[in-house]
Amino acid sequence: MIKKFFAITFTFLCATTFAQTITIKKTNERVKSESVEGYSNELDGKFTDVNSQWNKFLKNIGKIKFLSSEPVVVTAPNLNGTVYPNGILCAHIFDNGNTTRVWLGIQPKEWADRDVDDVNKQLEKLSYQL
Repeated sequence: MIKKFFAITFTFLCATTFAQTITIKKTNERVKSESVEGYSNELDGKFTDVNSQWNKFLKNIGKIKFLSSEPVVVTAPNLNGTVYPNGILCAHIFDNGNTTRVWLGIQPKEWADRDVDDVNKQLEKLSYQL
């Protein structure tokens, strides 16, 4: 019994030691020459590693459209079980050397007024899930 307790405690301590601290910030980014408010997250890791995981994460939310100079656009997002067929999410990824910053936001004018607050709350929760 004592061996099991020590094994579980040791496993828990190892897992928390290597866990990454998540800091979500409300930031503005340029999307289609407009400043758009969203949520950014600074992640430890190289751009290529984070980019592949970021794209997988976005595919779970909705249909991805890659544009050349603009952010990635996610159409028909599914947020917390609610599908928004007319909604569009914008997602950016930035290389900062050993860290990579990801950003997720919406343009409120492209959404129904009643959905904007709910979607922003869901985006903040999604930022913690990554």
